Amino acid sequence: MTSHPAYAVPSFVLQPLVENAIRHGIGEHKENDVVSIRAFQKQNRLYLEVCNRTSSLADAPERLLSRGTGLSNTKARIEQLYGDEHLLQLCNLEPKGVCVRLSIPLRKLSSSEPLTTEDVAK
Repeated sequence: MTSHPAYAVPSFVLQPLVENAIRHGIGEHKENDVVSIRAFQKQNRLYLEVCNRTSSLADAPERLLSRGTGLSNTKARIEQLYGDEHLLQLCNLEPKGVCVRLSIPLRKLSSSEPLTTEDVAK
């Protein structure tokens, strides 16, 4: 059995992003939707994406990232942990949908012990 490497992710970073995809996506549209969560590594970065397929942004991404509890708290927390070493984007998908993309420095876990939020940023 081959084991895959484990990478550090700040605790509960995906929860508000998934909640927003449900509340502002599925919760506001009467059609079927899919919320997808994707994580992948590229070079020395870890990418996390939460997308839904029926929404569209009602305002500019920059304004949406700075208002509301879920996105603004996530943005502030990621900035505190990673400073300029992160990227948080909100964008429309084509032909329809919304995606939040987070990129953080890759930090491979060296043991099976969970890390605290403070450990992740080291």
